[in-house]
This record gives sequence, C-alpha cells and structure tokens, in this order.
Amino acid sequence: MRWRRILERHLIVNPDGNRKELIQTRAAEMPEEPLYQKWISRARGAAFRERKTRFIFLIISLLNVFLFAGALLWFSAQYQTNDDAAMNMYAAGKGLGHPPSQFLLFQHFLIGLVLKFLYRDLPGIPWYGALMYTYLFLSSVIIGYVISRLSPRLSTVISWVVLFGLFYLQVIVSLQFTICSGYLAIAGVLLLYSTLHKPYASGKINLCILIIASGLLILAGLIRFYSLLLVLLSMIPLYAYLLVTRFAITLRRLLPILCCAVLTSVLLNRAQLAYYERSPGWEQFYRYNHVRAEFIDRHKIVWDESTQPLFQQIGWSRNDLEMLKSWFYLDPNVYSFQNLSFISKRTSLLPKAKVAWDKLFANLKYSLTSYTGMATLLLCALLLIWGARITRGFAVLALLWYVTLFAGVTLVERHLPLRVWLVMLCGLFVTELVLWCHIREEPAGQSPAPNQRIGKAILSFFVYALYAACFCGEVHATNKLSNACRRYQKIFRADLTRLRPRPNQLFVTWGGDFPYQTLQLPTHAGPVAPKMQFLGLGVGNQEPFVQNRLRSLGINDLYQSFYIRDNIFLICQEDKKALLVQYIQEHYQTKVEVETVFKGRTFTVRKVRKIM
Repeated sequence: MRWRRILERHLIVNPDGNRKELIQTRAAEMPEEPLYQKWISRARGAAFRERKTRFIFLIISLLNVFLFAGALLWFSAQYQTNDDAAMNMYAAGKGLGHPPSQFLLFQHFLIGLVLKFLYRDLPGIPWYGALMYTYLFLSSVIIGYVISRLSPRLSTVISWVVLFGLFYLQVIVSLQFTICSGYLAIAGVLLLYSTLHKPYASGKINLCILIIASGLLILAGLIRFYSLLLVLLSMIPLYAYLLVTRFAITLRRLLPILCCAVLTSVLLNRAQLAYYERSPGWEQFYRYNHVRAEFIDRHKIVWDESTQPLFQQIGWSRNDLEMLKSWFYLDPNVYSFQNLSFISKRTSLLPKAKVAWDKLFANLKYSLTSYTGMATLLLCALLLIWGARITRGFAVLALLWYVTLFAGVTLVERHLPLRVWLVMLCGLFVTELVLWCHIREEPAGQSPAPNQRIGKAILSFFVYALYAACFCGEVHATNKLSNACRRYQKIFRADLTRLRPRPNQLFVTWGGDFPYQTLQLPTHAGPVAPKMQFLGLGVGNQEPFVQNRLRSLGINDLYQSFYIRDNIFLICQEDKKALLVQYIQEHYQTKVEVETVFKGRTFTVRKVRKIM
C-alpha cells in the first residue's frame, strides 16, 4: 500500500497521460506484499532447507551407527590380506616375540607411535582394528553429510544406504588398510568439494571445514600414501565439473588446498623414509622393498633367454629366483640389495615384455561386471536419462577416466588387486552420485512429449530394479563371505587344538602359506594362539623383526637350522618343498628331504631332515 500512495502522489504532480497510464499499469502489477516480507520468506526458505539438511543427515548418522554395529555383530570379520594381520601384531607386540613397535612397514611411523602407546598402556583393547573401523565409520559419515547437504531429500538416504551396502559391508567383513585410506581420502575430497560448491554463510565455518577436509587427506596419506594419490587422480572429473560451474572459487581455493595437502603428504612421506634410514636395522628397508617389488609385486623380471646371463653373473639359478618370488629370500649374501639392484637395472635396459591386453581387459571387465561395478554403470545410465547436457557429459567423462586410469595403473603395476580397483570404483560411484545430486539445480529444458515421458519412466523403473538387485546381490555375497570366514576360523582353531604347539617349538611360515588373517582378527587384542612361536617370512626378512627373532633363538643360519635342530618346523604348501630342497643342495651341498608331520585343513607343518 505504501508503494501505491507514492505512485498516486507522483500522478498528481505529473499530468502526463501516458506517464500516468504507464505508472498505473506498473502499480497494478506490483505485489501487495512488502519487500521486507520477501526477504523474510527467503530467509524462512533457507532456514527450512537447513533444517531439512540436518534432518536428513541425522537419519544417515543414525543409520550409519546402526548398520556398522549390526554388521560387526552379525558378520564374522577378518583381515583381507596378511599385511594388516602382520601390522596388527607388530603394533601390539604379540605373537612375534618383540614388544610393541612403531615400525608398521606400510603405514606412517606417527600412526605406529600412537598405536605403540595405546598397546603399551591398554593392551587388552584391539586398537589396530578399532582404528581401521574408525576410518571407515568417519568416511561413511562424511560422505553422507556431503550428499545430504548437496541434495536434502529423502531419496538421498536411499542413495547413501545403497553406497554403504555396495562399498562398506564387504570391507567391514574383510578389513584392509589400503581401502580404509582410499575411502577416507574420498571423504576428504567430497567435503572440500561441498564447501566450495555450496559455501557456508560464515567465513569461519568455511575455513574450519576446509581445514578438516585437508586433515582428512593428510591422514589418508599417513595410512597409505599411494591410496591418497590414487584417489586424487580418480576424482579429477569432479574437480573439472567444479572448475566449469564455479571457476573463480575453484581456481582460488581448490587447487591451492589440494597442492598444500599433497605437498604436506609428500613431506611426511619423506620424513617416513628418513626415520627408517636413521633407525638401526631399518636403513635399507624402503630401498630394498622398492627393488624387491620389481620381482614379486609387479612381475617385471622373469627368467628367460635374455635375462639368464644376468642372473648367472651374480651366481643365481632359476631356483634362487623362484625362492625370491615366493618370499623366501633370507640369505643376506644371495639376496643382497646389490644383487637385486644389479638385476633390476640391467633388465630395465632390455626390450619390454608385451602387454597382456586380453588379461588387462579381462580384469577391467571383471571390475565393471561386479555388483559394485554394475551399480556404478546404472547410476551413470540414470544421469544419461535425466541429466542435462553438462551432467551427461561429465558422467561419461568420469566413466572414461576410470577405464583410462584402470588401464594405466595396470600397465605400471602389471597386477591390480581387488583393493585397488575397489577404491577407484568407489571414487567413480561417488562422483556420479554427486552429479546426480545436482540434477534438480539444473535449469529444466523443453518438456518431453508424453511418449518420451512414458519411455523414460519404464527405463527408470528397469534401472531401479537392477539397482535393487545389485544391492541385494552384494549383501548376499557379503553374508556368504562372512559365513566362509566363520567356518574357516572354526576349522583353524580345531587344527591348533590338534597340533598342540609347545613354547620351545618354532614354526617358520613361508610367505602366505599360513592364515595370519585368521590368527589375528581385527576384533581381538591378540592372536588366537598366543603361545605358538612364529617366524613369518615376508617383506621384513632382512629387517629387525626377523633378524632379531633369529638371534634371540640362537639361530645363525635358518637354512641349516631346519635340518640340524629338531624343534624348528616349516609351514608351507606342497609345491614349495622342492624349491627348498634344491636351494639347500645348491648352496650347502647337502641333501635333505621335507616330510609332513602335521596335515591340517588350514595349514600343513613339515620337518626338514638330512639324508644320510
């Protein structure tokens, strides 16, 4: 009404008819609602959206607690690889004959120092497994927070539940530190993305969230540095989308923050290397492990006509190479750093082996046809159906980038295990999910015809049905894996009961021929058989964990001790017996035989005896 009185006064002093008619028309078009009422309405709308976001996030948080607790109570969990079981025992100082240690081999010594302190003061708590589950829980909560903030609607809860079932249930049952690090890095990238795409009203809150996101990335680098790099590479399409939609803030904040996080992680990784180099007995661990990986992990060095003369120059036979590739490289003279470096440098000058493209694409096909892979492809299909041009383009770009990155990493590493492509696949799924959250923000185009709407509805129903099938299939596969773990753990305990190991007996385990994952569970503070004396042969053969253990038992040469001492046994598979027999024959000119003294369902104990 105030605006009408002003216009009427203006009409009295301005007798121009055209002017009067124009102003009357504008006055009639003006709303009766005052301007401050509009501001109040907008503020109320923003407050409602904020309350809705908090409500959706509260639901996700409660579901996260319920699903994590339910999964840990319902399923039977164990570590996915020997690495976590070994690091758990290294940190706890149980089962391997040494006190709690900060040397975790694959994780940063700062995390090792924290675990060492916790195990020393409270040894009855499974700190290593609890820490890994904390990483998973934290990453899941943050991912749920980000998608609830980007898209505060109930369908977001369903999307998060699907993500949890596809990517978290299996990891809860089969825990692995590389995956935990990757998921934590994905959560940090998403939190950084959310703050830049949809900034908070307060600058202090923006700064705090950016610091938290950077801290998550740095923590992921401490757990597994290469997982951080892998995630940062796999999330490049998301940075590109943010660069297109929010160019100024992305250029001003995103790139500097990522560079600072990466630089900090690189410096911490350098500190890790320096810490090991200055620690007695660990000086050459990382250098030795790097060149060792060329033989075992990357499978780049083989015995053939071109490499045979190189091996003969250092006095190696083909059997010596097979012993190394099977993790039995204990002799410091035969398997010295100089010998391994000599072979690695010389073979790098030879023609490269042909790429096994059929195997590469077979692995890629396997990753995309798994339940998680099919669900990711279906989400991409939904974006192609409902998304605008920019969303469709980046959805396809993310998928193509995953294929390119998968092929590139496979060409470098020659073997891409499940834990690596699962992290990349989770990054792809989360990228597609973020794009899906932005669909309602995009301007609506021309309304489709009725036939097109019906076709889209049918196609969407088909995609959602497949989505439900993938989710149920993954839950069923996780339950099957859990039941297999439970049965295996029961059989393993029965084997230990039958074996009845004595404290004066030493059991040398050859690489992964003993189920360490079942010996040390993530929910247990110590190993299942605390009195059984182990010597595990693996990555740390040349380091204090193995060497100090041998010296404490009065063993100068393990190969000779096998057939000299009656209380030293070997745990290995049948196909490795001939390797050890030939090795002792070639290097000690002694004939031995390996006989089985205990045959269990989960492991086999053998005794090396000299042939008279």
